[in-house]
Amino acid sequence: MAQMCVNAVSLRFLTSEFKAHYQRNNKQGGHKNLRCFPNCCNGIHASSGFCGSAVLVQISPTMPCNQLAVYAAFCPLNTAGQPQSLTYLRDIKTTEQLNALADKERDVHSPWYAGDCVNNDNGVYSINTFKRGWHYGWTSNRHMADTKHVLCVYVFERNKPSLDCCFWSCVGELMSPAFQLYCRRRAKGEKMFWHNEVLFYLKKRYQRNDMEKPMPYNILRDNDMGKIQCLTKCLDRA
Repeated sequence: MAQMCVNAVSLRFLTSEFKAHYQRNNKQGGHKNLRCFPNCCNGIHASSGFCGSAVLVQISPTMPCNQLAVYAAFCPLNTAGQPQSLTYLRDIKTTEQLNALADKERDVHSPWYAGDCVNNDNGVYSINTFKRGWHYGWTSNRHMADTKHVLCVYVFERNKPSLDCCFWSCVGELMSPAFQLYCRRRAKGEKMFWHNEVLFYLKKRYQRNDMEKPMPYNILRDNDMGKIQCLTKCLDRA
């Protein structure tokens, strides 16, 4: 019987909220950026450029920063609901291997994000501190649109270094709530759908026999305004 691996440290997210869906934009050079992940910066949405924030995690018991290394990576979930990850609990990696997986300066497509210790006394780490975009290079097709994903956080503890190398053991992992991805093309389609819904409602409700155009705005009834406001909110969210 296989033995279940258990975290040697306790982890929790300090990030306030994760969403159920995230838009992913395809940029030049193969960069695929998640928008508004995990949420808009300070609650204010940026319609262009980067929109998102760092992810904060807390680790206990606390350890000196030079004894821990924290990383995060996006992972799809398999049919059993388990992340298809590049590492697991009790895995051992060298310093060179960890650096290669998270070297954004050398390769912006590197799959891992390194965490920065921002409060050693409380064991708080920040992931993607400088908000350089949340790239997720997962390749999809229309048959995989319902795939769910998570952000996995890994904690590595430093082992005693050998003469020529330093090794790190994965002693903890934490998964975000699952979410799904959609592309900008779908977002535009949803916005057009709700735009057409508003126009269709106005035309159907107020067209006259002698001309096909809506009646003046100032004679719309209260219940009609409620309907239009509801449709408009859907348009704004799309």
